Amino acid sequence: MASNVVLASSQQPKKGDLSLFASSDLEIMNQIYATHIHNDEKFDVESLFIVVENILKRATQIVDSVVLGTPATVEHLEEKTPKAGFSPPLCTLKSISCEMQCKAPGEETAYKTTLSILNKLSNYSWDTKAVLTLAAFALDYGEFWLLAQSQSTDQLAKSVGTLRRVSVLLKRPTLQKHRQALIELNTVIKSTLEVIECIFELEKLSNYDTKDVPALSTGMDHIPVDVFWAIVTVVASTTQLCCLTSDDDKKQELSQFSQKLNVILTKLKRQITICRQQVEETEAYWKLTKLFRTPTEIMEIIKGLIYSKDNVQPSLIDGSPKKPMHFVYVNVVRARDLPAMDFNGSLDPYVEVKVGNYKGTTKHLVKNQHPEWKQVFAFSRERIQANLLEVTLMDKDIITKDDFVGRVTFDLTKVPLRVSPDGPLAPQWYKLVDKKGNKIHGEVMLAVWMGTQADESFPEAWHSHAHNVSHANISNTPSQVDIDVLKRKDVLLFISGLDVTDEDISILRPIYDSIRKDDQYKIVWIPIVDQWTDDLRKKFEFLRSKMPWYVVQCFSPIAGIRFVKENWHFKGKPSVVVLNPQGKVEHENAIHMIRVWGIKAFPFTTAMEETLSNGKDWIGSIATNVHPNIDNWIKEQKYIFFYGGKDKEWIQQFTNKATALANDATIKEARISIELVSVGKGSKGEDNLGILGRFWTGIESLFISKTHRKTDADSVTLEIQKLLSYKNESGWALLSKGSNVVLSGHGTTILKVVEEFDKWKKFVQEKGFEFTFKEYHNRVLHTAHICCRIDIPNTTGRIPENMKCPDCPRIMETYISFKCCHIDGAANGVH
Repeated sequence: MASNVVLASSQQPKKGDLSLFASSDLEIMNQIYATHIHNDEKFDVESLFIVVENILKRATQIVDSVVLGTPATVEHLEEKTPKAGFSPPLCTLKSISCEMQCKAPGEETAYKTTLSILNKLSNYSWDTKAVLTLAAFALDYGEFWLLAQSQSTDQLAKSVGTLRRVSVLLKRPTLQKHRQALIELNTVIKSTLEVIECIFELEKLSNYDTKDVPALSTGMDHIPVDVFWAIVTVVASTTQLCCLTSDDDKKQELSQFSQKLNVILTKLKRQITICRQQVEETEAYWKLTKLFRTPTEIMEIIKGLIYSKDNVQPSLIDGSPKKPMHFVYVNVVRARDLPAMDFNGSLDPYVEVKVGNYKGTTKHLVKNQHPEWKQVFAFSRERIQANLLEVTLMDKDIITKDDFVGRVTFDLTKVPLRVSPDGPLAPQWYKLVDKKGNKIHGEVMLAVWMGTQADESFPEAWHSHAHNVSHANISNTPSQVDIDVLKRKDVLLFISGLDVTDEDISILRPIYDSIRKDDQYKIVWIPIVDQWTDDLRKKFEFLRSKMPWYVVQCFSPIAGIRFVKENWHFKGKPSVVVLNPQGKVEHENAIHMIRVWGIKAFPFTTAMEETLSNGKDWIGSIATNVHPNIDNWIKEQKYIFFYGGKDKEWIQQFTNKATALANDATIKEARISIELVSVGKGSKGEDNLGILGRFWTGIESLFISKTHRKTDADSVTLEIQKLLSYKNESGWALLSKGSNVVLSGHGTTILKVVEEFDKWKKFVQEKGFEFTFKEYHNRVLHTAHICCRIDIPNTTGRIPENMKCPDCPRIMETYISFKCCHIDGAANGVH
């Protein structure tokens, strides 16, 4: 680095020259790929990188010490050791170093030099090119600062340093002049080292198949461009070091290189994080696959599903009912007609709620004599010794002490008890009193009651002992139990996201109540969350408090998430996987059979599902809750018309015609009893979307249950499929005798059959009502041209590859549709 270095013309590229930072990744890729032949040259690049890392980490720390004055703690740096016998490619490093030295500052020169280096290293892999270039720089940079550190105590170092112009740079005026440039150079070197470290990490991960780690494709495809930016930055850094030790005032601008590297570094770190997560999922996947191939203890399966590390001993939350905790709830709603307290006639009110030694405060509102807070406070009754509740209204004063406005007091022994799910307690207006108990101007609206942690106000309320007890502990004081409680047990894994509804939970409650008597069967909820947040943790706590069974609490994605999605076809909707004590899967998703048959489906195996679903009396299980008299009508073997649709006019028409049919003299003479059930109507005839939603969810579950097990549809499956195809039609009806389905039909055909009763009623006595109805409906069906459409939610798990039409022998065409109803719960079935 002699003082007579010739630094070329200008740093700004001439018109028509390359603008490096304006070039796209594709343009750079096309340029650099021309320099790459193949990966012929092999040597120990990992050991070389270890040496480079050791040099640069120590050198940059020395620079920080010299320039910034920070204490040098070089001896505390962890020294990595290269492999024994490592021989560095010195000639190659000197050749690269020679290529970079004494170049003119400017992005065009840096670009051309980089291409020249890439041509020299054409036979090396991309990560090796980057390490070799950085090593050539480290040789120079490390030597420079080694001399800087040693010249005061070593005469040889001083003499060599003179030739390297070390002493020139270290002179106080020169050091102060170049201080910012040295800091920037040091920062860029650290970033470059980090970028190449990330590239190395990605290369190590490339041993995995991109099918298992899809994020690798994106990362690996971009490595050549990332290597280019690392090398061009090293070239620019070399130029800057030359500039700083020369007599010329020109400098290499590094800020754009630094910004570019920071962008690359952020992207690489994100990519590596995703890759590592996918690697963990892959390893957990194969571990679980192996576990399920050989009989093992159920606990090992649960551990493998939840945790990726073997040394973690997981525990479960026991959600079984505990003694309820009582809280004093205070809902501070608003105030009105408050007096002005400040000299300027304004008021900055807030409310202080105090019970014994516990005190909660609302936010203060500026210049507001009619404030509104809508804030709820919850005080643990067990911790309160006092029986007096004080609600005090204060005026915020920044300069002097806050002013007392007025208060309201309550005797806690007279506060009403509210037990969920009672209706909310209506707030009332209370007159404020002064410190002597005299009524003053102003009122505050409050609601005060005694409740438990099950109160719907609890999750959002301010808690009196929140400073030393976590929200999780307050909400249901759950107990942690060791996973050994599942040893040699049959386990029902309830798998869902945090969008699980009260109805989903209520489906399992009767199951839990029945199997808890027998200690052999356990339910465990495994929440599936891709990325946990504070809000999601709160939601988890709220949902967990509603579940009386065991719950997995793991605030990171579960290890077996890929296995759950791929092997058990989890796509977001709740599912129940049934495992026996040896970890064998007895049913991949029993949620559908539970929805249809409930506890009758116990022990929820595929064999039990097969037995239940083969019967023709399936409508009884679905329609139990549709009408209060259904069970009696089924026992009496009455004919029942179930009907509904989107068109209210059609429903009214069918009601009138079917009622006329049921009351016809022919029917009466034949002693045929027919009942009508409008699905989706309450006992008083009002619309009930909950009933309608549960009905169609049941039909859907029954259909999925049938199609998951069989490829060839039997007559029962086809009938269910036909009914499901009417879900979004203007009208539909199903005729059953007891719980045995006679037929189901589209609104157009079934209404015509009922309307034209006079044409076929004469055959009822001779052939029977059931036979005659079906025969006439088939005749009408041949004259109608109605498309059959089945909508199967993608979240249900396995989707059949093809499906036979229930009305003709053709295979139905497949379409993909997207839908959003903006609602949750059972009423989804309506839309």
